[in-house]
Amino acid sequence: MEHNIKMTILDEVKESIENGDIRKAETLLKGYLDFNNDTEVASILANIYTGRGELNEALAVLKDQDSNYFCIFKTLSEVYIKLQKYDKLYNLWKKNKNRRFQDIITKEQLIAATAFLRRLQVFLKVFVSKKIETPSNLNYKEEQYLHYDYQKTIEHIQERHTSPNNRLSIKLGSIFFNYYDLEELLYSASRNIEFEKE
Repeated sequence: MEHNIKMTILDEVKESIENGDIRKAETLLKGYLDFNNDTEVASILANIYTGRGELNEALAVLKDQDSNYFCIFKTLSEVYIKLQKYDKLYNLWKKNKNRRFQDIITKEQLIAATAFLRRLQVFLKVFVSKKIETPSNLNYKEEQYLHYDYQKTIEHIQERHTSPNNRLSIKLGSIFFNYYDLEELLYSASRNIEFEKE
């Protein structure tokens, strides 16, 4: 019975979010959590708060949850990153890096969780002064975390996000036509990001 109530609420939350009614989704999630301690529901509510920049509210939701659930671990990690609480992030990662998360069921979930843990490990190598080993075979994102290379960024965009036949394809991840000046676009975006920081 409780599972059916949860699924009904999560379906309504999903529909509310898709319709842009985030307040309704928040109310439903908070109402459910008033009577049930549920990691998945807590994670969704914390993600809503995080999306609005209400990071302390997100932490309040997550503080009593078990980080042995990947949904909680991931959401808490993202909040710590946004708050720049890298020591707490390191401790959370160290405690959970070799753990089998209770909510990982499918092979796809395991692959996604493993990839997130790798990215977090590389991120921590950059931002925490503790000795952290990095994986031997780094992918593009992981390499860029450690040693940003402007030219590799251009090459990555050309290879992965530029349509060779000028037909945009979500499936292929292409978002640029091949006649765009990618260097100028990247330079403009970088300049605007720096401007926003000031």
